[in-house]
Amino acid sequence: MKLLVSAMEPSANKYLAILSEYMNDVELIGIGQKEVVPSSIYDASDFAIMGFSSILPKILFFRRALNEMAVLSQDADGVLLIDAPAFNLRLAKKIKELNPKTKIFYYILPKIWAWGEKRKASIEACTDYQISIFPFERDYYTNPMYLGNPLVDEYPQTQTNFAQNKYIAFMPGSRKKEITTLLPLFKQIKKRLNMPTIVVIPKHFTDEYVQEVYGDLSEFVVSYDTKEALQKSQFAFICSGTATLEASLMGIAFLLVYQMSKLDTIIISTIYKKKMQKLRYIGLANIIANFAHEPAIHPEFINPKDYEPILEAYYNFDYTAYTASLGRLRELLANKNSSQTQPSLQALATQIQALL
Repeated sequence: MKLLVSAMEPSANKYLAILSEYMNDVELIGIGQKEVVPSSIYDASDFAIMGFSSILPKILFFRRALNEMAVLSQDADGVLLIDAPAFNLRLAKKIKELNPKTKIFYYILPKIWAWGEKRKASIEACTDYQISIFPFERDYYTNPMYLGNPLVDEYPQTQTNFAQNKYIAFMPGSRKKEITTLLPLFKQIKKRLNMPTIVVIPKHFTDEYVQEVYGDLSEFVVSYDTKEALQKSQFAFICSGTATLEASLMGIAFLLVYQMSKLDTIIISTIYKKKMQKLRYIGLANIIANFAHEPAIHPEFINPKDYEPILEAYYNFDYTAYTASLGRLRELLANKNSSQTQPSLQALATQIQALL
């Protein structure tokens, strides 16, 4: 059996690697890291974008990749798209135009709950099975499958022994704008903490790009592994993103700090204001809790004017309340509509093979 896959981000390839271990007699083709998809026509790194200026030279490449993937789908028994809606939704539409009978699975769905539900109809029209990783997405898609969240598989138990660690971790994000606007604030906080610190950098960043974007990091220990860095730390300051949910499930105490550029602030406050009204938070753990009408899991600081309130929250962090909230978070992420005890990715592998 051949499965055409489109896995463009590091996280997508991490999940795909685990998924493939649960599949029997399935050959992966398409887009992915070579060690995950040996028969890939493009490596995931070919699609790495670092800033808007790097998009323009790749437009023709993206078009060629879409066409080649659509043609390749004719030789596949099914298609698995993971995240990356800007590319994968176009690919799904092109595949359906070329071969309408091709079964398309979409894993890690576009966040229509954040950016508006207008794309729901087109997503469901060009994909056959929508597989969610958040339980509340059942309210936004017609009939999504929820098989659990893969991070729960990765962190099956909450740890409580972080106080003995010596580091403070700083995670300023993975996008250039996030890093350049947030890192100066993190450096101010670091100066006022009499503790060794770690800064986490995405693995796919080149040395030249790190030097350009991060500048002087001589006062930090540099880590390219989120899990390893958090395991060594007693507390973390984290930009919004998957890392906030990862930290919550791991059990480490942290503060979410997000500093938007002036342009992004204007865009959010004007163009996207109505779309974002449903979201009171930007951290995934808090969003999950909010949709379930539960209290927030962790504090958030959005566009703080300076470091002082953040430091105050750090020194007065309520560890007891935070630890209690983590049990609620795991309950919310449980796959309550299934008697399956399989890890979520094993359940997904079983579903894909059964439906093809």
